[in-house]
Amino acid sequence: MESLLTAKELAQLEQPFRDIFSDGERGRPDNVTGFGAFELAKHGALVWNKWRTLFPVQKWEKLHFLFPANYDEFNFSKFNFPRNISFEHCRFYNKVFFNEAVFAGDVTFTETVFSEDVDFSNAVFQGAANFKGTIWVKSKCGTFKETKFLAIADFSATSWHAYKQKLEPGAYDNSNHALYYDKRGMNTEVLPHLDFTKATFLGRAIFDGRELPPLILEETTFDKAPEFINSKLHHRTLLKNTKFPKEFGYAVNEYRVLKNAFAELKNTRQELRFFRREMQEEMHNANGSLRRWLQAYQFFSDFGFSVCRPLMGLIALFVISLSISLLLAYRNEIAIAASPSLKGSYWESVDWGMTFKYISFSFGNALPFFSGGKFDSHLIYELFGTGAVPEVVKIIALGQQCLSLVFWFLIGLAIRNKFKLK
Repeated sequence: MESLLTAKELAQLEQPFRDIFSDGERGRPDNVTGFGAFELAKHGALVWNKWRTLFPVQKWEKLHFLFPANYDEFNFSKFNFPRNISFEHCRFYNKVFFNEAVFAGDVTFTETVFSEDVDFSNAVFQGAANFKGTIWVKSKCGTFKETKFLAIADFSATSWHAYKQKLEPGAYDNSNHALYYDKRGMNTEVLPHLDFTKATFLGRAIFDGRELPPLILEETTFDKAPEFINSKLHHRTLLKNTKFPKEFGYAVNEYRVLKNAFAELKNTRQELRFFRREMQEEMHNANGSLRRWLQAYQFFSDFGFSVCRPLMGLIALFVISLSISLLLAYRNEIAIAASPSLKGSYWESVDWGMTFKYISFSFGNALPFFSGGKFDSHLIYELFGTGAVPEVVKIIALGQQCLSLVFWFLIGLAIRNKFKLK
């Protein structure tokens, strides 16, 4: 095919660009074809990135890589890819390296076949990363350590294959999926795993519609709640120090799906974790009295996960009750301390016997399951004098008991959740 460049234009190009674009099927430096992209990629990152610097503006809307069927060495490490490129339907038969690559725009891997490991560690996806329908064959393939997804990342409808003997590259089954077999003739059924350790998703992360392999989400950051609609998580999915969005109010369904998924896996710790986030989402979406109740539930117990908050509430309630008891005693002129000038220091002047009775009365009300004689009228007159109204004191004591019962329930609930009791 005749070159798309004139002889003068071709002569002005540096090597190796002159040799690369001497073939018309490879296009022009400012409008490369899929074959031209392949030839540039063969020369490595230095040549590729120099081409990107010399010809940053391309005339095509979308570049689709085209590889010869017999080519099996792919190393795209540190490549600076242009906008809107596609590896759609490409088949990689050996390990592929995209580590430290930069994708300046949208990139498509739809129905791309990775038969061996693929390394995207430290890569940056500045546009949408479309892995929808990608076919992953070998176990342990898919490394996205410290990868940054600045826009949507779609891993939905992905296929995972592990079969029993090896066929020639390009063989397909009836469902048009590539078949890959190991040489032992044994069905190993070893699923691959995707490693997203320290990866960052600033856009939506979609893992919909598949039975997923083990996902490693250690120290992974999600700026938006990930989607696992109609997916089944593997029991070896690892979430460790995973960071989810601090904002709430838009992802109640996403967290509910994750809660139910981990409930099916009997992973109580993660189930409760996503239950709390689901409750936070519902609180932000609720209105009126329901929102106020949920806010109170969060404030006093962190949705049933804090032991400290209800315990502090119980102590505060005890102090308030004791203060009310002392105030009633003072108003009814029940002396618990004489004049310091008559008996020396203040601490020496306190009637500790009487004071401990008030402490015991308030503490007894904080233990509603021990009734005793807390509502005995003779005790009330002894503590607060004959001028006290027993019904008023009983109402105050009953109020403390009811609130204490709520705090004790929240403490028990938090202990149950912390120790993963069902």
